[in-house]
Amino acid sequence: MPNNAARKNTPKDYIRTLLFVCLIGVLCAGIILISAYTANAQYNINRINNRCAQLESEIADISARLQRETNITVIEAKAAELGMLYPTFRQTITLTAGSGDATDLAAALKTVALQTE
Repeated sequence: MPNNAARKNTPKDYIRTLLFVCLIGVLCAGIILISAYTANAQYNINRINNRCAQLESEIADISARLQRETNITVIEAKAAELGMLYPTFRQTITLTAGSGDATDLAAALKTVALQTE
């Protein structure tokens, strides 16, 4: 049985070693590429999450502003600035359930408006 230490390396052994080293290099390069891809994907996810948080903040601000602007006291104050007057008793119409036809509302309003002029 020959001694392994005294064994000479053949060209076939060099090719095997070279292929093994190349395989290890390709695996390492693949790991690096996958790491770069996942880092880029995580960066994009973080960027999208930040934009989402900004949009949620804008939505909250707009909702608060909408609540504030549609408040009846704000609307009445703005209308008073523009010259709104509350109607007098003679300028009001009282509607009750079951009195008349619902399709006659516009005609009733027109009739009352013409009577007060």
